[in-house]
Amino acid sequence: MPSTIFYLYLIVAVAVISGIRLLSSPEYARWGNIIAAIAMLAAIVLILAQQELLGVGSVAVALLIGSIIGAALAIQVK
Repeated sequence: MPSTIFYLYLIVAVAVISGIRLLSSPEYARWGNIIAAIAMLAAIVLILAQQELLGVGSVAVALLIGSIIGAALAIQVK
């Protein structure tokens, strides 16, 4: 019987593919981008957690720093 990690990877893969598919329509491209980005973030966190390369605290700090930088750059876009 496959493990829980297998099902999580499967869900993430379907979400990435669905997000990419939504990019083909201008009406839903924004949602496709959001879905694909969240799925890729989930995939990275799953890999890091499964391999025990980084602790939860390290991932949280990296996400916070990346979010602050991303928000600052997004504000500058016109």
